[in-house]
Amino acid sequence: MEKRKIIIFFSHNNGNIIRQNIIYYFRKLHWKSGIAYNGKGKGPRLHDFRYTFAVHSLRENIKEGKDIYTTLPILSAYLGHKSIQATQRDI
Repeated sequence: MEKRKIIIFFSHNNGNIIRQNIIYYFRKLHWKSGIAYNGKGKGPRLHDFRYTFAVHSLRENIKEGKDIYTTLPILSAYLGHKSIQATQRDI
């Protein structure tokens, strides 16, 4: 089986990523991967990637013996949350 590299480019408007482009390429990636899009709320969502990243980052920090109270504010800022409580609620 041939491995193919998928490159995604997003257009932006004054530094803001255009949401429609993200959704378009996300669905295109589904199609190329053979994952059916079954409608809103069914199947992989963009937020699922964000959630998975947060959980894996937190898990890796625990595995490495890092202090969660030190690393959680960094993860919170990276995710763009305004407070640690928002991050704790989200993950």
